Amino acid sequence: MTQKRILTGDRPTGKLHLGHYIGSHRHRLALQDQYECFFLVADLHMLTTKNSKEDILAIADNARAMVLDQLAIGIDPAKATFYLQSAVHEIYELQLLLSGLVTVERLQQLPTIKDMADAAGLDQIPYNLLGYPVLQSADILMPRAHLVPVGKDNESHVELSRQIARRFNNAYGEVFPLPEPYVIGGTLVGTDGQAKMSKSLGNTVDPLEIIQEYGTESLRFYLARHVHPFEDSEFTMERFKYAYNADLANGLGNLTSRIMKMAETNLETAPEIPEGTIPQNFKDALDKFNLQEAANIIWQEIGRIDNQIQTTEPFKLIKTDPEKAKEIIKELVVDLYGVARILNPIMPQTSEAIKLAVRENKMPKNSLFPRKD
Repeated sequence: MTQKRILTGDRPTGKLHLGHYIGSHRHRLALQDQYECFFLVADLHMLTTKNSKEDILAIADNARAMVLDQLAIGIDPAKATFYLQSAVHEIYELQLLLSGLVTVERLQQLPTIKDMADAAGLDQIPYNLLGYPVLQSADILMPRAHLVPVGKDNESHVELSRQIARRFNNAYGEVFPLPEPYVIGGTLVGTDGQAKMSKSLGNTVDPLEIIQEYGTESLRFYLARHVHPFEDSEFTMERFKYAYNADLANGLGNLTSRIMKMAETNLETAPEIPEGTIPQNFKDALDKFNLQEAANIIWQEIGRIDNQIQTTEPFKLIKTDPEKAKEIIKELVVDLYGVARILNPIMPQTSEAIKLAVRENKMPKNSLFPRKD
């Protein structure tokens, strides 16, 4: 059976932010292995609300950065096709033909058009914004897309494309498949706590700023554990800092330091690490692309090991029964290595740092996650 075809895209209005990743781009990682994917750089759509000379001059740089960001998260150019909307003249030629198959009244019924005008600060709706859904229909129908990934707020646009395609087919023969909306759940509420993260609303988060301050692994952890792929989520720096300090600094970092300090002080050599296996429930979570479930499994194991330290108290036992204490410490080191093993898909650098500390039987050379107040 021929692979079904997907069409989706973004407007090159500026730097991508966390909202793009949560709401759309991370889903594309899974879609590229299941469908024939076409990812559009929608520069013509951008002109509906951002059409100053400065906006137009920035298109080339923004478009290039947008594609590079998607390649950076794992989109494979061998599996997906990127293209610039304005470079394919047939798209706007098709838009002209399709515009005769829809009425102005029908376009005015779409609530998203007024929302876009309000977000852009427009008092009146210009012709190109009113015709935005017709150009979008041309985007979808030109590659004969079967599926269009959208949020719930844009299902009405795909329905309009179906109506236009049906009218075209009835008039001229079966040319276009009727596109179906592929509704993807999960949006990221912006820093204002009010609306979906959007550049036009000024409530976005630049991931590079977080990475520069807290490191790549910290952001990967937060997205994996605290942002569910199928539900709406909220991001604020306060929530991020709390998760960083509570889970990473006080949780994983503190656990690693406590165990390796006991090992370095009381064990002459590193314990032998047995062949380990990845828990089946962890594998299942990764197979389902549910990183939150996978991350929670890791943190359950971290909690179990921490509880074991509290229960056995090897740091006290070393004074009264050193041999038994050493056996407990060895078990803790092996368990810590097991955490590092399953941590690798989400936080590979941290995983390797813990494994190295275990192999060298020493405290990590640098603090894994210095607490930040």
